[in-house]
Amino acid sequence: MPDKTLQFFIPGKPVGKARPRHNRITGNTFTPKKTKDYEKHVRECFEAKYPLFEPFSGPVSVMILAIVPVPKKKNNKPLKKAYREECFAGLHKPTGTPDCDNIVKIICDALNGVAYKDDKQIYAHQMEKAYLMRDGETGCGVTVTIDEFQE
Repeated sequence: MPDKTLQFFIPGKPVGKARPRHNRITGNTFTPKKTKDYEKHVRECFEAKYPLFEPFSGPVSVMILAIVPVPKKKNNKPLKKAYREECFAGLHKPTGTPDCDNIVKIICDALNGVAYKDDKQIYAHQMEKAYLMRDGETGCGVTVTIDEFQE
C-alpha cells in the first residue's frame, strides 16, 4: 500500500536520454546539452510543485505517461489526413522517437536526489506514450506519478 503519492507534469515535447558523447580530441566523455537541459527542466517542474521536499528513502514505483504530438511525416512522406485523424482518435499508438526506455531513463535520472535519494530505489516502473488529442505541440508533456512504499 503506498504511503505517499506524488504527481507532477512536465510541459513540452518529451525528450529521451541521449547516449554520452566522446570528444576525440580531448578524450573526454560528456552528456549532450539537450539531455542536460531536459533533466534540469524535469527537476525544476518537480521542485515547483514540491518545494523543500525531502527525498523518499524507501522503495518507490514510478508511472510515466508521455503525451506526444502526432507526426506530420513518416518515412519522409506526409501522413494522410485520415490517418492523422485516426491518431487523434486513439486508433494508432505512437511508436516513433523518443523510445519509452529513454524517456524513463532521463526522468528517473533527473529525479535522483530530488524525489528519491537514488534511482536504485525504483523497484517498478510503468511507461506509456499516447498521442495528443488535437493538432499542435501545446499540451504535449509528461505526467509522472511516484509512489513510496513503506517496508
